[in-house]
Amino acid sequence: MQTMNTRMGWARSVSLIMVASLLVFGVSSVRALQVNNQPPVNLPFLLKGTVKLLGQAASNLSVTLYEVQESHSRAVGKAVTDSQGEFFILRNEDSGQSPLYLIARGTENSPVALMTVINFDKTTSSHTRHIMINELTTVAAVWTTAQFLDGDMLTGNAVGLYNAMSNANNLIDVTTGDVAPLVMDGVNIQTTTLSILYSLGNLLGACAGENDCDGLFQAATPPSGSPPTNTLQAALNIARNPWRNIETLFSLLPDQDRAYFKPILRYAPTAWTLSLIYTGGGLDAPGGVSIDAKGFIWTNNNFLVGSQSFLQQRGFSGLGVTKLTPNGKPLSPPFGFQGAGINGAGFGIAIDQRSHIWVGNFAGNSVSELDANARPASDAGYTANGGTNKVQGTVVDQRGNVWAANLGGNSVSFFPVGRPKDGVTFDSATYPKCGFNQPFGIAIDHNGHPWIANMGGSTIAKIVLDHPELCPEGAVDVGSAPQMIAIDSIGNLWITHLAKGYVTLYRPATGEKADYDAGGSLVGGWGIAVDGKDNVWIADFWGTRVVQLCGAPEDCPSPQHQVGDPISSSTGYGGAGGLQHMTSIAIDQAGNVLVTNNNNSQSLCDTAIPLDGPTSVKQEKQTMGCGGNGVLTFYGLAAPVGAPLIGPPVQP
Repeated sequence: MQTMNTRMGWARSVSLIMVASLLVFGVSSVRALQVNNQPPVNLPFLLKGTVKLLGQAASNLSVTLYEVQESHSRAVGKAVTDSQGEFFILRNEDSGQSPLYLIARGTENSPVALMTVINFDKTTSSHTRHIMINELTTVAAVWTTAQFLDGDMLTGNAVGLYNAMSNANNLIDVTTGDVAPLVMDGVNIQTTTLSILYSLGNLLGACAGENDCDGLFQAATPPSGSPPTNTLQAALNIARNPWRNIETLFSLLPDQDRAYFKPILRYAPTAWTLSLIYTGGGLDAPGGVSIDAKGFIWTNNNFLVGSQSFLQQRGFSGLGVTKLTPNGKPLSPPFGFQGAGINGAGFGIAIDQRSHIWVGNFAGNSVSELDANARPASDAGYTANGGTNKVQGTVVDQRGNVWAANLGGNSVSFFPVGRPKDGVTFDSATYPKCGFNQPFGIAIDHNGHPWIANMGGSTIAKIVLDHPELCPEGAVDVGSAPQMIAIDSIGNLWITHLAKGYVTLYRPATGEKADYDAGGSLVGGWGIAVDGKDNVWIADFWGTRVVQLCGAPEDCPSPQHQVGDPISSSTGYGGAGGLQHMTSIAIDQAGNVLVTNNNNSQSLCDTAIPLDGPTSVKQEKQTMGCGGNGVLTFYGLAAPVGAPLIGPPVQP
């Protein structure tokens, strides 16, 4: 009996020593302790943190730790901040790979409500244990998870929610509560993202730290909604409606000298959005962008800036395919994944049900295939028996068939699922009803039928594969030079016109057509996408902005919006000044809006370059001034979309 009591006392002593050690160091997590080959003893998970408002310790705040599960979030620990703003949360089990977040609230009727997500590294299965909660962590957490946050709860599709929380760490270092390195890198520091982030932090701080909330709460009132009662809800309302009350919110900022977070904006932004530019992994003049089932980002790249490759075949020579993690870290080599016949990719890139990547080769006159691990699955590219010619739009239908638009051949190629070497080409001579004339964009409808945008003419056409006429309904006139097509959840087509300042809505069910100019804010659109609520997103190539329109189902932010009305302001979403000439746009499972900066100087890029003869100094400059830089991502701006996109968008 004495021996047993001795052992139990020893065990209690060991446990007390370990817990005391955790409390002293505060940053370690030991899942198990093993002594003398005895079974391991599970030890607690300890989280230590500090809450600050405008740099000052925030005492007597209730801090709750939440764990995100598949369909809901649950509170797994609580604490109260002491006089130094510090807190400890102890729980008896480690969360493993479950994402975690914290919310700090003041007492009843207090406007203080702050948030942070805990840095989770999927490769090491580790959480950051010592963290800061302040105004900036709140902004980063809210803007990236805006599509999933409801009160204190984070819920939604697992892929999107996980990726959204990882994106918060691109904006803020949660251990210090200040900006993350990506915001300060050589590309992003040239934008106003840092100033917007700091300005938003000052807006929340003035309310929470100085109890001056009336102006903020009024300006952050959503359309047809009630004013917020705390800083967390105010932040969420602004993130979800960044186009609303821009000037009013800007007027609430303190003077530069009185601002706690510096620098802040000196002029009102185009919208209260947060965006960053992703680079690396071979990103050079990216043409198209697609999202796979895990949220990884794939682009095809037109040419290497400064390599003189632009002088060869008008800038489409040689580069590979880039893969980025959902939070923008490059996974591809410095020149992208190559092989598989990739040669001068155009603007078509698609992902099939197996996560294989399909790339249209403008210079190579072929379609290339990479497997899910980016290994070549085609040899020299598929040519549809020599029918592919200056390939642009490339898509996959619901059966896994691949379709490619041959800009140079006035034709469309079809590659049957599982037999891409047996591809066939449909040309304008054999099928005149299709109106094939420099076809560029392709989109797949609910029935698996491809719709073709004939950029060289003014028409679109639906292909019915098993019909002898191929395009039995004939070509539909939609106006000058249709570029790209997106199809919404009820089967309506939205079409961009690069040469015109409007988009066209075509309703196949009724034959109705209508043009919308986004209140005059649209200059010339290229890429187009539809989000999970059927709002329309346009990459305004000439206007270097992203434009958001109310879609046909009219599920828009306010009852005042009607079909085709602009939701974004007259200046669109400017990407904090980081947008160049964009060619492609996509929406991922987290509600991020991603656009490709394809080229930088349109005046240089549009100048004709002779393919023969001596190279001039002017042509040499074109190789350095033409290429765009990276993929710009607007965080949490749109309703999430399931990926890969095959047919019309669906919610994940």
